[in-house]
Amino acid sequence: MWFLSVNTTHDAGVVLVRNNEIVVHLKEERLRHIKHAYQIVWCFDELKKYTSHIDVVCITGLWGAVQTMDSIVCLLEYHGLTDESTFFVHGEDRHHIYHAFCGFFSSPFEKATCIVLDGAGADLHKEAWHKENETIFSLDTDKSGNVIDSILYRSVTGYPMHPVESLKCYSRTGVGMVYNAISEAIGFGLDGEGKVMGLAPYAKSCSNINKFVDISVGSYASIFKIITNEKVGLVGTQPHNNSSLFKIAPKGIDNVKISPENNFNLSSQIAKRMQDDYEEYIINLVDLALELSECKNIIISGGCALNCVANYKILKHLPKDVNLYIDPISDDSGIALGMIFYLGNKDGSEWNSYADKKFVFDAGVKTIRKKYNPSYLGTQLEYDYTLKDNQSQKDVTVEDVARLLESGNVVAIAQGKAETGARALGNRSILFDPRVENGKEIVNKVKKREWWRPFAGTVLLEHAREWFDMDRLEESPHMTYAINVLPEKQKLIPSITHVDGTCRIQTVTQEQNKHYYDLISEFNTMTGVPILFNTSFNLAGDTIVDNMEDALKTLEESDIEYLYLPDIMKLIHVPNK
Repeated sequence: MWFLSVNTTHDAGVVLVRNNEIVVHLKEERLRHIKHAYQIVWCFDELKKYTSHIDVVCITGLWGAVQTMDSIVCLLEYHGLTDESTFFVHGEDRHHIYHAFCGFFSSPFEKATCIVLDGAGADLHKEAWHKENETIFSLDTDKSGNVIDSILYRSVTGYPMHPVESLKCYSRTGVGMVYNAISEAIGFGLDGEGKVMGLAPYAKSCSNINKFVDISVGSYASIFKIITNEKVGLVGTQPHNNSSLFKIAPKGIDNVKISPENNFNLSSQIAKRMQDDYEEYIINLVDLALELSECKNIIISGGCALNCVANYKILKHLPKDVNLYIDPISDDSGIALGMIFYLGNKDGSEWNSYADKKFVFDAGVKTIRKKYNPSYLGTQLEYDYTLKDNQSQKDVTVEDVARLLESGNVVAIAQGKAETGARALGNRSILFDPRVENGKEIVNKVKKREWWRPFAGTVLLEHAREWFDMDRLEESPHMTYAINVLPEKQKLIPSITHVDGTCRIQTVTQEQNKHYYDLISEFNTMTGVPILFNTSFNLAGDTIVDNMEDALKTLEESDIEYLYLPDIMKLIHVPNK
């Protein structure tokens, strides 16, 4: 039985399952090189590498029919992947519960309280524009292995304001949407929230800027207010537009575009105010979740869970007996995964089948109902490449590559199946020596990014506590936290220590990623530092490398000269222009 799960809106992607095992998770953006790509086109063609026929297709999407079921049926039939024997199912618009199930099934918990927080999720009312912006779920595995879900709390974004269903609180604009608006106001665009997060620590204070989010959290109260500041004006349109949401300008100055290039201090202060407001908000929301559920296991998913700085603040805030898990695939590429697990725990009677065909989903068909490893579910790297006349390759040892890094070279690494989610975890990464004083500036220039943007590090798990304040974490394999670097270690790894003394880290073991672990171990033997500078294998504005063609093209268009292929122990050299 081949089962295909399709998410058609932003961060569009598919998950292919065979006999209750995930075969591959494909993201449309990496095939089309368009970040956060909408609609599935190229993923369907890629699926032909894995199967010639799909038995069941389940489809979901947000904001109406961005890509209709008719178009998906036609595309799959065009590629010869489906026929009249294929069952098509509309997975409905259950965005937040799909996020919750995606996080739950990769977590170590059998019972948890899951907070889903993003810009806007599913439609909740047919007569007025309402979308979920935050939901607190209770998830519990029963004796038969089914997951029982219930909603403890939900707030919505919507116009006009009036009660919806049995909701206990109402909100005009979700904090995710406000963060998105501030990203655009600073000049980073609608998807530049990560830049806002990285810029915020450069501001020593943001006291001259009033809060963008005013928070009042009681047992069942959560109120957002967009406040007009005497010093910084905030003007907005309805937050569900994909047009310019908000525009910020200093009072008394007209038509001045705020950006780090034009006014670094003001931009960083605005970023800090937004980050501080978000941290206060999410911590209050976590406290509410603990109050409502009394469960000691907390999961956070949805797009806001990508804020690794806030995630660590939550960890430090929580009582020591509470466990925190951040969904590694919390962006909307996880929706296709979450829908699979959700459907696998329902009997099929509540789903809407596609009425224009004879498709009625067989209630006896079950998809995945067990925990999964979210690290490497993407495309398997294939070594069908041809080098140009000025390019070369040679056999290498791990020691050879570690020596290149120790000598100050930027080295890309590509191997195995691509990482799932928004982080590079050693299978599609750019590596560097974390000891280099101006390493951040060097690699930002290589990647053609802003000079101030921070980088991550990968540390051997057994040495993590010697370098980082791990708190109660046993590991951090998915870069979901920006963790405090121990004060005495900060000067030893300056290129990955941000201005606030933190570093987004990945811990790694030999079982998780043997080749990557061995390389860091060799680097540690040479330098006494069990850490490598790690950033995603891409240039600014492009998506993470998916295949060898992408990898070689990235080297050709940058100052990266070396590509390490540990599966075949080759080193490719592409001389700089």
